[in-house]
Amino acid sequence: MPTIQGLIRPLMASPELLCGGPFGDRQVMVKVAKHVQLAYGFSMEAIFFETSFFTATVSDYLSDDEYKELQQELLKNPECGDVMPRTGGFRKLRWGDRRRGKGKRGGLRVIYYWLSSDGQMWMFAIYDKDELENLTCDQERALKQAITVEVEARKTKRSVKQRSK
Repeated sequence: MPTIQGLIRPLMASPELLCGGPFGDRQVMVKVAKHVQLAYGFSMEAIFFETSFFTATVSDYLSDDEYKELQQELLKNPECGDVMPRTGGFRKLRWGDRRRGKGKRGGLRVIYYWLSSDGQMWMFAIYDKDELENLTCDQERALKQAITVEVEARKTKRSVKQRSK
């Protein structure tokens, strides 16, 4: 498995690869899925964006049905993962690993970012707890830098659109 640091470097150079920012011709870098969840009498809709790393590795850990369960859980409660300190709002979700018979505590880790203002779930990475326990301070800073740049670009884009109306 590539290291998380190896994933972060390209994001720092080009944060729009992480999420739904100014894609341009980079849209091929992510897999997009739109889901609607009916729960508690209201509908929750989100667009899931995946980094190319997430797309390449998710099938190593989850079947299609298991991944659908994960997406449904995130739709029900987008903030179910613990906020990772010093990352600018990325979350780490503990998820059971059926293929190894592990529960949430010893199973998988899913790193994601919930952008509630745009109804978008950005799936960053999935890995076994055995492969990596925690990110380093440098990795956390890199995530924060990437997401800060992306969110600020979105705010600027929105304000320009509003002024032009």
